[in-house]
Amino acid sequence: MSNNLDNFITTHYPQWVEYATYHVRYSRLPIDPAEVVNDVLCTLLERDVSKLEHLMNARNKDGTELDFFVMRIIKISIHSPRSPFRYQRGQHCTDRLEDSIRTLPAPTPDFNQEDAYMQVRQVFDTLQVSELSKRIFAWRFFEGKTFAEWPGPESPKFIYDTFNRILLIISAKIRRKNAP
Repeated sequence: MSNNLDNFITTHYPQWVEYATYHVRYSRLPIDPAEVVNDVLCTLLERDVSKLEHLMNARNKDGTELDFFVMRIIKISIHSPRSPFRYQRGQHCTDRLEDSIRTLPAPTPDFNQEDAYMQVRQVFDTLQVSELSKRIFAWRFFEGKTFAEWPGPESPKFIYDTFNRILLIISAKIRRKNAP
């Protein structure tokens, strides 16, 4: 994933959560707006990066085509009668990640956990996100501490959302880098 796309997602994420909040209130569903946005981004990051960058650079009267695309998917995800958010509670994107982890083949003898750790560290070091986001991710992933021990004034919801967002960005970058 390119730095431009990372920056775009990082800067527009709060706007998308506000948009989802409006539609969640309107629909009166007991779902978390940030989870809807995370699910949309998880699906979006599985697409071809060049197409996403094309949408990001295409302007329309109210912003970019990618903005319109994301907000349209958010609205459909909340209001559609066939939306999984109407029938299932819980984290959809995280469940999908856990399912894909469960279906991964067992580590081969040539798999080196230290190399995988270093790969995550290299991608993490190149991220252009806020220092707070980096501290939250490092707190849980690299230091292995629980969010209950977090010393800052941030809410648990903010901490979880930040960690999951950074984890999605890193995993997408590693997948793209390792793709054949």
